Amino acid sequence: KHAETAQSVQELVNLIRTVAEIQRMFPYNPLKAIVMRGTPNQVALAEWLIGELDGPASAEGQAEASYDFQEDREMGYRSVRVLRPARLRTPQDLIQAVNKLRTETGIQRIFPYLGRNALAMRGTASQVALAEQIAKQWE
Repeated sequence: KHAETAQSVQELVNLIRTVAEIQRMFPYNPLKAIVMRGTPNQVALAEWLIGELDGPASAEGQAEASYDFQEDREMGYRSVRVLRPARLRTPQDLIQAVNKLRTETGIQRIFPYLGRNALAMRGTASQVALAEQIAKQWE
């Protein structure tokens, strides 16, 4: 709804594919729509991520958001976070942050959303807690 460009919509699709592990997901740019097929947990997570990341531009200053879903053997890791580190303002800053968090926490399901200066990640509770500690330096 608030993604201004086709690139922003594609970025959101790539983020959701990574974090929710949804392979069957495509943007339909004429309607600013996203079509997907996945398990109920995957679709619920995708809907939550869209709600968190596709807000109006004024939502950029929001604090972190968390999503913990029920046990799902297919998806494994249950803790999801969206972080909006205030000091990370450029695409390069966000990409460096992703690389640092992957290296130091072992989280592989992490992706930047440049359109809202946010990072979305999914991992174990301990991985996500460590990522939150590291991200505090970027507030």
